[in-house]
Amino acid sequence: MNMPVSYLGCRMMVTRSPPVPPASPTATEDGLVYVVKAGRTYEELAVNDMKEIVMTTPAISDGSLFIRTRTHLYALGEKEQE
Repeated sequence: MNMPVSYLGCRMMVTRSPPVPPASPTATEDGLVYVVKAGRTYEELAVNDMKEIVMTTPAISDGSLFIRTRTHLYALGEKEQE
């Protein structure tokens, strides 16, 4: 949909861009995060449903894996000993 817009005396056309694909090769639109074993053959250890789109590459810091969905930030790691 094109829409004419005036800004500071300049006339422009504003359009909606098509959806942008995620920038991350690990992004998932179905919200499923797979845990696989490192090795020569594929071995799936778990599937976690994040319940919404994961649009970024997970980050690793200080023993935790951070996963950002559209509305949440999850930190996954071992529970600290008290």
